Amino acid sequence: MRPPRRILIGAASYADARAALRLARQLAVTLQAEVRGLLVEEAILSDLPRLARQRVVTASGALHDVPTARQAARMIEHDAKAFQSGLAELSATARPLERRRGDLTVAMWEDAREWDVVVYGLREFHGLGGRIVLIAPAAGTARDAADLAEDLAWAAGTTAIALGLATCSDTGADETFPDAAALLARISRLNCAAVVLDRAAGPIRSVDQLRALLAAAHCPVVLVGQPTGAVALPE
Repeated sequence: MRPPRRILIGAASYADARAALRLARQLAVTLQAEVRGLLVEEAILSDLPRLARQRVVTASGALHDVPTARQAARMIEHDAKAFQSGLAELSATARPLERRRGDLTVAMWEDAREWDVVVYGLREFHGLGGRIVLIAPAAGTARDAADLAEDLAWAAGTTAIALGLATCSDTGADETFPDAAALLARISRLNCAAVVLDRAAGPIRSVDQLRALLAAAHCPVVLVGQPTGAVALPE
């Protein structure tokens, strides 16, 4: 894979961004690339006034009051500053953090057209170092995703595993599955440090499919390549 010149790291919080920054730091080539961070304030924060005086269960099982709009704004500002600091540590040439409101998954999928590598920040579910998972493309396609997966595995001191669909001929995958549902079920059972895929080679070709992958992976997802045909956005 040629050294990536433009890398986008996106997240909805600093906790998610931290996992992506750590992943990017493992690639020494990242330090020579143009790096930008994207922090997306997702739509759920707009509902905070309506959720006032309600309680939520956190990932640890604790029960907490829903933060007020003012508290949420302070948390977002804290996340933005921490994210920018992480970018500065990663690369002296990192561009200022971009902030938006909306849907992070849609934003990352659309913005990926302008970047060589896109890292979707998502905090690891397992909390321990895992394997790099490559969603194996069909034979005859570019090796960018495979090369990147191998580089990440080497830098992290772990191993890479290639998973593919049996319907794609000669993927060279370590394991193959009859359909996307079975492939995602396998990913959900793995301890993954990151999942790498080529958008041009498939089989993940739409925003909805990317959402399903993120739900299964519980870790950063790295996108390379450009999709062929129109992007299938959710309704």
